[in-house]
Parts: sequence; C-alpha cells; structure tokens
Amino acid sequence: MSKQIIINNNCDGQGCGDCISENSVVRILPLGGGANAILCKNHYQKEIIYRTQRNLDEFTKTYWKDNETLKQEKKPGSFDLPKWEDLQIYYAQE
Repeated sequence: MSKQIIINNNCDGQGCGDCISENSVVRILPLGGGANAILCKNHYQKEIIYRTQRNLDEFTKTYWKDNETLKQEKKPGSFDLPKWEDLQIYYAQE
C-alpha cells in the first residue's frame, strides 16, 4: 500500500507553492523570542540545512588546524537543531 500525499496550505515556507508531505503534517519550529514557524517536512529540512551551515560559518571558532586535528568551539547564539520527530504537530484552528 502506498503512502498518501496530501497538499497542505498551513506551511509558512515559500518557494514550492502548496506544500506536499505525507499525511499533510506540519510541525512547529521555535525561532526564539516566542516566535515559531509552521513548516512541512520539506521546508523543515531546508531550515535545518541553513541552520547547520550558519552554525559552522558564524558560530564556530577554529583555534588551530593541522593535518590531523581541528579544534572548534561553539560561540553563543548558535541555532538549535531539533529533530523533526521532537517538534509539536500543528493543528489548524477552524
């Protein structure tokens, strides 16, 4: 039996028209300061890739590097990288 794909109009993401995900699930991703984004799995994955790259580029300090060793430390302000399964499911108010 194949999984049903449903269009979901509740996603805050942009760039692919109506979001498509299995079972039409969208989840709440905290942004900080009490703000949230409601995202389908596709847009969640794009946000996590963005956050991961920002953490590497802007919030990681490299102390020294040689052929064998790289020592890094996280700076304050780095983005959280929550798992999809740990995010709360969003149910639209009707």
